[in-house]
Amino acid sequence: MRPIQFFRSLRRRLGGPAVWLALLSWCAATLIAPAVAAGVNERPGPQRRIGVIYVVHGGPSNYGLSNSWDGAVQMAAYDENSPLYREMIWDPQQWPRVLGLHDPGRAQATLPYYRRAMFMMSRVGGWDPTPAVTTAQAARLGRVLAAR
Repeated sequence: MRPIQFFRSLRRRLGGPAVWLALLSWCAATLIAPAVAAGVNERPGPQRRIGVIYVVHGGPSNYGLSNSWDGAVQMAAYDENSPLYREMIWDPQQWPRVLGLHDPGRAQATLPYYRRAMFMMSRVGGWDPTPAVTTAQAARLGRVLAAR
């Protein structure tokens, strides 16, 4: 039975106001009760110490094909079932094939992404601002945690 059919049959059996009261009770039980329970679980006394892990996805400060190659090999190194891991990483003669630029079809599909990345990097001065922003965020986080 669909929910709308359930409420219509409930309204016929119990009358209109009873249905709205049941719906209001359900909303209160599902929305308000967790908030009240969260307040009840707070313990008096000293604050609990917590640990924080700040994970940053690394990347190069500037962009180039060599950095793309490094990134592709690093990602493939985590998956032993990857064809890149099995066939290319361990064979230096296969390294030129990692980015797919040897195949005209794959190169035609891949080169627009490289061009776009080079264009974006040139717009921000050739250097990725993310590491500086990440360092500032980590410092702010450290200050907040130290103040606790």
